[in-house]
Amino acid sequence: MPTPRADGRQSDQLRPISFESGIAPHATGSVLVSFGATQVICAATIENNVPTWMKQQKVPGGWLTAEYSMLPYSTHDRKPREISKGKPDGRNIEIQRLIGRSLRAVLDLQKLGPNTLWIDCDVLQADGGTRTASITGAYLAARLAVQKLLGAGLLHDDLLTVAGADLSAYAATPRLTDDKLDWAPSPVESRDDTILRPAAAPFAADGGMRLLTGNLGRAIIKTSAVAEDYLTIEAPVRIFTDQESVQAAFKAGELDRDVIVVVRFQGPRANGMPELHKLTPALGVLLDRGHKVALVTDGRMSGASGKVPAAIHLSPESLNNGPIGKLRDGDVVRLCARTGELTAVVDPADWAARAPASAPTLSAGTGRELFAFMRAGADNAEHGASAMLAAAGL
Repeated sequence: MPTPRADGRQSDQLRPISFESGIAPHATGSVLVSFGATQVICAATIENNVPTWMKQQKVPGGWLTAEYSMLPYSTHDRKPREISKGKPDGRNIEIQRLIGRSLRAVLDLQKLGPNTLWIDCDVLQADGGTRTASITGAYLAARLAVQKLLGAGLLHDDLLTVAGADLSAYAATPRLTDDKLDWAPSPVESRDDTILRPAAAPFAADGGMRLLTGNLGRAIIKTSAVAEDYLTIEAPVRIFTDQESVQAAFKAGELDRDVIVVVRFQGPRANGMPELHKLTPALGVLLDRGHKVALVTDGRMSGASGKVPAAIHLSPESLNNGPIGKLRDGDVVRLCARTGELTAVVDPADWAARAPASAPTLSAGTGRELFAFMRAGADNAEHGASAMLAAAGL
């Protein structure tokens, strides 16, 4: 006679299974999957790019890749994060490969176009079966993402798939009806459009990112968190060559005014393009004091600009004779995210006659000396900031 399990289930009885969609609003598709006490958040996000090897080998279509992790509190004993151990977890690598291969086996990558579908599975609570929960939840998250992209006309839907004549089958929602698998049309409207918007009525038609051009070159600005009043800034500049100097000037009260902070020689060739995350707190304080403040740099910020209007990844960079090297303290610069303008308001004849600034001496002892040969051949940020891609002509 079958012996009941510890939770009272019979040996042939499934654990309670549930799915909650839209758990991660910023993802293209997301699901919280529960297999009994096991809970995993699975999210699918589209990146408008494909792996380098696909470009080099001229492989058509798109790609799908997965990442898997267990949060420290997902187990009875705290599980250290990989970063604290200084090496990847072999089990996590094995599972994320399994998730990726499972989904690639049922997804027609040709229909993705030149895009990568990222699948992230994060275990909130582990009580057995995290692999199967992750694969199942990842598939549903991918389906929700496909549904959204189809509705926006961003996927090719005219190719045969294992599920039918087009991708529409991947936009249906699976459900259990009388213990049998059933498929129903997914909701077409968001239940809360303050969190989740359809492609036809986005929070921002440009995705909160805009290109800036002008006599300073080409840069990108993230506008999603910038107030309307700060989308256009025209102010004198203060020139720096590292973020520590910006912090020192802020503490000394030298930036307590309308100012555009220029941090140059931060590009891929100059010093490897480090993250300029130390700038946002100080510039945010100046905004809160009522000043018109912005940042212009050939350096990098990974979404950390927040409410500060920041023209980043400016190309060409200072060390590559970029126009940012011609700026002088006190020059007026106009940054307008509405019109896509990034211009030094300087007399054209004066501007043409100026020589670019000399590069500062690179500080030693941080390990960057080992990569000098890579920096010397690096392309500009707009082309990937890569020496290898530049050498390959990509």
